Amino acid sequence: MMMQPSPILATTLILLSALSSALLGGAVFFSNPWRRTHRRFALLTANLSLWAFGVLAIIHSHAPLMASFWIRMTFVVASFLPAVFYHFIVIFPYQRFEGNRWVLRFLYGGAVALSVGAFTPWYIEHVELFVDHPPLVRYGPIFYGFGVIAGVALAFSLSNLIQKVRQSIGIQRRQIEHVLTSFLVVSLLALSTNVLAPALRLGTLEVYGPCFVVLTVAGLAYSMLRYHLLDIWVIFSRTTVYAVVTGFVIATFLVVVSGMHW
Repeated sequence: MMMQPSPILATTLILLSALSSALLGGAVFFSNPWRRTHRRFALLTANLSLWAFGVLAIIHSHAPLMASFWIRMTFVVASFLPAVFYHFIVIFPYQRFEGNRWVLRFLYGGAVALSVGAFTPWYIEHVELFVDHPPLVRYGPIFYGFGVIAGVALAFSLSNLIQKVRQSIGIQRRQIEHVLTSFLVVSLLALSTNVLAPALRLGTLEVYGPCFVVLTVAGLAYSMLRYHLLDIWVIFSRTTVYAVVTGFVIATFLVVVSGMHW
């Protein structure tokens, strides 16, 4: 059975996600705008906010042409998320580039290619509008290219963080472990709603992608703003609390969605 999100629920969650991303990005940037990680984080949150607002425009489109326009524009913004995220990860937390430049070039090149492809007939095959829930989209082959670059970014970001965990000690190690945990959980959930659900034609669950991603953004912001001020045992305690709260939020979300749409 197709799962269709409630417009009110989707609007509320996405709006909160967009505003939260913008506020967290601003808080980190203005705390120290000269740090490279803070500037990259601000760019990442700006990208996430634009993506969320684009999704919001999609679910409130009431004409096929308008819906298609916002779907394409939002895809352009989303196409750069893997590259921008990986670019942030490779300089976090040491303020210097520690990654694979060829991968970074591939991700940015893929983003440009997908952005061009978004305006071809191979991106959207059909858009169906409804009164009581967001548009239902049947995607063409261009859409699945996003899954490729997102998977590459996920794999290399994960590898980068694991390597840094092994090489780090003390507070920096805790900082990276915290980011790694939130990144893994939320990235898999976001890929499920934004790549697997459309690919398997399970419904328009991609509208919830920004809601999951904002949890990772919150974890990154917390790591950069607070970890250097805390005792290591306090860090462990707060990390445990964050993991429990994140799990509770995710479980509650899945229960609500399952109850409303099955």
